[in-house]
Amino acid sequence: MSFRDSIEVKNMIPNPAYPIGTLKETMERLVFSENVIGKLLEGSLVKKGTIYHMEPSEIQKLSAILDPIRPGNRLHKRLNPRGLVTGYPDCTLLQGASSISLYPTYCVEIKPKQGFKSTPNHKRCPFCLNQFLKAKNGKIARRSSYCPLDLFSGSYQRMFRAAKELIRTPQNNLRIFKNGNLALSEENSVEAIPVLNEWLGKKDKVDNGHPHSADDMHSRSFSNFAHLLIQALLSPLPKKSQPTSRAEHYCDRPMNGFASSLQFPDICNGSLEQTRTSSIFDPCDTRMDILPEGSLLDSLLKTQKLGEVPACSLYKAYDKLAEDTEKDVDLLDRLRWSSGAYEDIDWLLNDENEDDFEAALKIIQKYRILATTRDCSIMIIFDRVHSSDGIEDLVVQDLEDRLYRCQISVVDLDPKPITCVLKHRRRERSMTEAYSQAVENGEENPQNSPCVFY
Repeated sequence: MSFRDSIEVKNMIPNPAYPIGTLKETMERLVFSENVIGKLLEGSLVKKGTIYHMEPSEIQKLSAILDPIRPGNRLHKRLNPRGLVTGYPDCTLLQGASSISLYPTYCVEIKPKQGFKSTPNHKRCPFCLNQFLKAKNGKIARRSSYCPLDLFSGSYQRMFRAAKELIRTPQNNLRIFKNGNLALSEENSVEAIPVLNEWLGKKDKVDNGHPHSADDMHSRSFSNFAHLLIQALLSPLPKKSQPTSRAEHYCDRPMNGFASSLQFPDICNGSLEQTRTSSIFDPCDTRMDILPEGSLLDSLLKTQKLGEVPACSLYKAYDKLAEDTEKDVDLLDRLRWSSGAYEDIDWLLNDENEDDFEAALKIIQKYRILATTRDCSIMIIFDRVHSSDGIEDLVVQDLEDRLYRCQISVVDLDPKPITCVLKHRRRERSMTEAYSQAVENGEENPQNSPCVFY
């Protein structure tokens, strides 16, 4: 049985108002996320979806519920009225037999974005360049100092700084949930300090008979947050979740194990003095430590780098596909992830014995993989436990020696259309212009308010 035949469709009532093309589009999303990205990252990180049929009246009711809680920048979004929806598990809550918890369950959602510079001669990475464009167009109140290259660097200090900047300016790159309910985001205007203190504050209110100061409590809570987040991102996943390494041989970065077994520096064990010198890091610093093999960041970066190709080669490949598919429309089926050609993902990764069309096709499809994975979300559930005995999930420890079981998922994996190549080409020009304008105006460095954690 093929992967496409194994996809579950529930309540599927034949209806001429819902053309077969709608089902194909839905199948395309599922095949791509589960059979392509799922194999490249690792199957258990990508949750299985189910296609459901909904009546128009049900969709209208759901829209009425969602519209009041949509972020301002997504008010223009509307549910597809054609009656097909895809259901997934709630990745903010524990899954499986171990889902009963004695403590509140917290989930951290981060959008890490692209972990490398796509254009070497650019001073800034794509995310940071886009901050200048968003600021110019009035889409954000202030630019974020978060840089994906810090998060993917493998350096504890730089990853710590990335966590700090995500808390300082979440935008849509950080959200925290408590028991499945949104507790912290850019949209809900809730201060980070109370949320982190409630979750990760010091277990003892006094130290040697002296109460901890408010600043010390805030600093420790944030240090716990960063420490847990970094552990979850850098720790090799348990054996049941080990990556298949499908992309391993197609990445030019060396992979040599666990990078000193996560030896964390003194930044964890006291004040945040070292983070005050964060300005010593260059903007979009491309220097990287070796990411631990089998960790989530390692797997995600390998998958992203499949689409790393010079811009001239990318646009040449796009023009080749446009020309050939115009001559032979049957070739368009080769662009569909659900066409059957991608049942064996190794075909896409193998560059041997290919003609010009196939070579161009692989370049574009790998770029589409990059385009999706740099916009994906990582969902990390932290559930406090007393012991790691009998727990198959990853277990991490905070600075107060408290243990947390982790369940990790990767979501938001819809395939990008072929035309994303042209869209991104236009956006890159606009981003570069916005950055150049900011430099000319002396506005290159973000004018953020002082961070409460340092």
